[in-house]
Amino acid sequence: MKYIIGLLCCFVLNGSCFGQLVFSESSWDDLLKQSAAEGKPIMVDMYASWCGPCKKMERDIFPIEEVGDFFNANFLVAKRNIDTPEGAMLEKRYSVERYPTFLFINADGKVLHQVIGYHDKDEFLAMGKAALQEKNQLAYLEKKYNAGDRSEVICRAYAIALFDAGKKGSQKPLLDFWKACEDKSDYENMSLLLSLLEDADNSGFDYIINHRSDFEEVFGSSVVNDRLQKLVYASIYQSKEVLSPEIVKAAFEKSFPEDAEAMSAYFMMSYYRQAKDWPKYVDATLFFLDNAAEDAATFNDLSWSIVENTDDKKQLKRALKYAKRANQLQSHPAIKSTVAHIYAKLNKRKKAKDFAKQSIVLADEYEYDSRSVEALLKSLD
Repeated sequence: MKYIIGLLCCFVLNGSCFGQLVFSESSWDDLLKQSAAEGKPIMVDMYASWCGPCKKMERDIFPIEEVGDFFNANFLVAKRNIDTPEGAMLEKRYSVERYPTFLFINADGKVLHQVIGYHDKDEFLAMGKAALQEKNQLAYLEKKYNAGDRSEVICRAYAIALFDAGKKGSQKPLLDFWKACEDKSDYENMSLLLSLLEDADNSGFDYIINHRSDFEEVFGSSVVNDRLQKLVYASIYQSKEVLSPEIVKAAFEKSFPEDAEAMSAYFMMSYYRQAKDWPKYVDATLFFLDNAAEDAATFNDLSWSIVENTDDKKQLKRALKYAKRANQLQSHPAIKSTVAHIYAKLNKRKKAKDFAKQSIVLADEYEYDSRSVEALLKSLD
């Protein structure tokens, strides 16, 4: 009976007798005092009730015995919901912006180390073990770097620590690392450069361009091209110049000289669509159609987007040219519907009716939803 009562008490007081994480219920001030008294750093999980990765950590990782044994033995473990007064206070004090954020804090309230995001069991344990060693701690690496240490080891570790913490500024120590790096053919080093770069306006990006075949051999051309494109996008968005097709094209020419025209046209089109600047979006879409589009689906989809966003007759006539080209390449009810709608907006009622009827005839064969074109035909009667 005593064993059963003790077991129940253990569940009530600690959440579990087994190895899962035991979160302290103490106030923040009391935790700092306890940290000073016991000589243990604090590990606090900053989370939000709406955060999916936070819930996954709590459900899948925190209950693991090995995780609980390690963290309970080495840290005072706490968690704070950012929607509570104390959680909001800590969020502001430590500039927490992403969730979950795991803060490792000493008795003076100073952040020793910080890591963001979901981690599986092995990653989470590795994170905790790293936080116990000064040489791996973000605060230590920051101090060494700011004091002028530009060694390969320090720059590499500092860049990774900043990135893992979700903090800006990892690119500068990354570039210093690459400058000092003795083995630029090492897989891990190449992966680090490709992954942690933040934009295309730096020596690291230039190195990848100049050694593109080496990176493509290791990671594959699609991975490298996708990453380079994202870095170019980042540079464009960071630019203080007023965006224009010429500026965007120049940004792409260094890394994609053969496709710069098409990629810059697509970027401008997407940019104005996201900004909901429909007049400029239509102009950019027509520019893309003039310079980059090749297949029936693209001709049709973009022609339809113009129908949805302009009544300008000149623009509609240009869109009609591409919708008709799509119709020449493929006989499909969606394409014929697009042509019909453009003719309707141009007050070409007879041609609009003809294409609407053709679309409806093909609808069953292609399992096409013809309600909009049927409504158009009815409006034309």
